[in-house]
Amino acid sequence: MYKLFSLLTLLLVKTSIAQENGTINRDGIYTGINVGTWLPLSKNKVLGTPSILGFSADFKIGKTALGLSFDLIGLPYGKTQSPITIKYGDTSIIRNDYFGVNIRLDYYRELYKAKHIIFEGLCGVGYGALTYYNPSNDIQVQKSSFILSPGLSLRYFFKSKTYLQIKAQYCVADYKLKDKVSTDFSGHFIILKLCLGTLTNNP
Repeated sequence: MYKLFSLLTLLLVKTSIAQENGTINRDGIYTGINVGTWLPLSKNKVLGTPSILGFSADFKIGKTALGLSFDLIGLPYGKTQSPITIKYGDTSIIRNDYFGVNIRLDYYRELYKAKHIIFEGLCGVGYGALTYYNPSNDIQVQKSSFILSPGLSLRYFFKSKTYLQIKAQYCVADYKLKDKVSTDFSGHFIILKLCLGTLTNNP
């Protein structure tokens, strides 16, 4: 997945160099479907690289944009690299899957624009939760966290209103369970996402 994102980014950057600066108005509402994964950076590597599926909506005026994104983490479940221990009541259980969600508000700032591309810096804040054990709606072991996620975005318009977006964000979050029995999941991670979307309400 990481190599795919790298190749796509290189291709879009090379294409942009060949384009003349455009004067096309790109203001409006951007909506899209996201797919991707995350790259854990510390002890949370035991959680592996789960699939991510989500939805995003961005409202752009001039060089700035505000966006809302919602992601499902692990479909149908994220698979751990090795079995993990979860404290449940007075006992501990062994699991090899988990599931999560997160929702973020993103602020974008345009850094460069050409005829077919928009390159932006961004920073997101939000809330996320991972569920490690959920045998029923009434019983679950879950850890939520505040999320801070600076990053970069590249949108490539292959039609006048249709675009492909690559996003990379460094996410500061803490999904570690606060006990001495459960496996240590501490560490931040990088999210890589590919979005197919459309631009509407464009003047």
